[in-house]
Amino acid sequence: MNKKVIICIFTAIFPMGPAALQALLIPGVTATTDMYSAGGTSVTNIVNGSGLPGNTPALTGTHALPNAANVWSSGYKYGSVIFNLHGLYHLNGVSIWPFNGNNTVCAREVQWLVSTDGTHFTPMPEAPTLLPQGPWVSPVAPTYYLLPGVQATHVRLDIYDNYGHASSSGFAEIQFDGDFVPVLPPDIDLAEVAHLSAWWGLCTCTANNAFCGGADYNHSGCVDLIDLCLLVQDWLE
Repeated sequence: MNKKVIICIFTAIFPMGPAALQALLIPGVTATTDMYSAGGTSVTNIVNGSGLPGNTPALTGTHALPNAANVWSSGYKYGSVIFNLHGLYHLNGVSIWPFNGNNTVCAREVQWLVSTDGTHFTPMPEAPTLLPQGPWVSPVAPTYYLLPGVQATHVRLDIYDNYGHASSSGFAEIQFDGDFVPVLPPDIDLAEVAHLSAWWGLCTCTANNAFCGGADYNHSGCVDLIDLCLLVQDWLE
């Protein structure tokens, strides 16, 4: 095998540089719900990092005192939240910051389900079904739960009960830990190479631009050598 191909494959399997040192936080997760929102809050607040240090998504860190711009209080006691991961991931864990205002709002009994198409969901084995109660109007630390490594593009959280509030359940923040699973085009050809070249070197890849039109195969945020190597690996197979 050509030496350059060997180096390329090694780099793809064992990435070096800043991307390799990043935590396994799944970036750009968005959330929707059928439970509406109360008190001027938004379900977006539980995935956008608001209230965490630097108002930046992370798997760790203390969530600040609650306000309408950094927590979510629903309009119903029970219902569902669907998290769109914007890609296929092996789920390793989830960090949960319970609602830290009126702590009777904290979601208590839940079920986690996963999907690879955003439509058909199946229960996730070994996921937590009983969540802790948060503090009363105080900063709060996360609880981290291991997940079984199932693959998913979407996660649905069904909320069945809370800690006593008559009409509202909620959270301060929820963030997922996972390994991205690159999904390469079924047929590698010169058009695909040209497509990768058109985005080459850009480090502005997010869910908002479909990760540089799909050229950022590993969702690292950049179209770089690792993406080229993934393309080469797929071609060799």
